[in-house]
Amino acid sequence: MLIGTKITMGPFVPEDYGAMYCWANDIAAARLDGAFRPVNLVDVVRQFENAGNDQSRVMFAIRKRAETAIIGYLHVQNISSVHRSADISIRIGEEKNRGQGYAKEALTMALDYCWGT
Repeated sequence: MLIGTKITMGPFVPEDYGAMYCWANDIAAARLDGAFRPVNLVDVVRQFENAGNDQSRVMFAIRKRAETAIIGYLHVQNISSVHRSADISIRIGEEKNRGQGYAKEALTMALDYCWGT
């Protein structure tokens, strides 16, 4: 687990899947990432359960420090150890948690993780 001043980043737990499903089907938030395509719960669960088997990506659940509820996630994908490159995406799920500096801290922690691992 990665521990920051405002957040922690670590593995997903089954209690996270409901929130992840809702965020994946949030049309307004999805438009920030690209074209919206609705997903079903089975696909969401499969994506996060299989993430650990793919060496080209790593995913972290973002939580406020000392809280168990997920507030977002960070996804490092297309990892190339040869080219020392990757793509990073972040989603802070609910509007009330945006603009609080959580994504900024998550990105800083992720960059430290990527360069140090």
